[in-house]
Amino acid sequence: MKYYLIENDIDKIKHFDQIGIDRIFIDLEKLGKDDRQKNLDTVKSNHTIQDIYNVKPILKRAELLVRVDPINSNSKNQINDVIDAGADVVMLPFFKTAEEVQKFIDFVNGRAKTNILIETAAAFVRFKDILAIDGIDEVHVGLNDLSIDLDLKFMFEIIAHRFLVPLTQYLKEKGIFFGIGGVAALDDGKLRGRSILAEYYNLGASATILSRTFTKIYNKDADRFEEEYAKLAIEWSGLVNREESFFEDNIKEINKIVNSIIKS
Repeated sequence: MKYYLIENDIDKIKHFDQIGIDRIFIDLEKLGKDDRQKNLDTVKSNHTIQDIYNVKPILKRAELLVRVDPINSNSKNQINDVIDAGADVVMLPFFKTAEEVQKFIDFVNGRAKTNILIETAAAFVRFKDILAIDGIDEVHVGLNDLSIDLDLKFMFEIIAHRFLVPLTQYLKEKGIFFGIGGVAALDDGKLRGRSILAEYYNLGASATILSRTFTKIYNKDADRFEEEYAKLAIEWSGLVNREESFFEDNIKEINKIVNSIIKS
């Protein structure tokens, strides 16, 4: 499992790189994001192109992933800029059509890994046509915006109702590297990171984003952050020995907790 962390603070990034965070995530997406996530408690970064120039030279182990804006009239220039600045992976958010993805692939033109963020209902419905495009290296499923587009009350309804199964099965059959949403510390919150991580494993995911709970932990206690991060690897490696019944019970428990959260 690869873990990504959204951050532009140089001192923190040096530490994250040292302890083995797989990817540092610079988030340049701003176009349309405020409108569609209005009044929601979601992460909205203030990252800039300069952050790529600042971060890239200090990374010794981690890759640098950069999320750009959705396809627009300035996309070619923005993508050229982030690749020139040192992005290892470029992520395209909030697309709805194969044509948008094709433009993205053409703009990157093999100069960096391409990661497409499936987070609209339209993209989900059209995933087979979209994934037929040559040049897609990776896929990530964005739970926040996908849940908004589906008019759901809580992003983990998507997981609880196993909505992603057709997509993840197809990705596994095609051998495409993919990640899903984010994960909290193993025992934090009503819906524990432990439960979500197990379902990501069951779905076949190979990547996720460390949620804000990890950032909050780090800001209070860097040592505890390292401990919680190390626990993820231990938990993940133990899932290989779990019986199918464990995953069946886990998704039932997720469903129960999610329904309870929605009602409350």
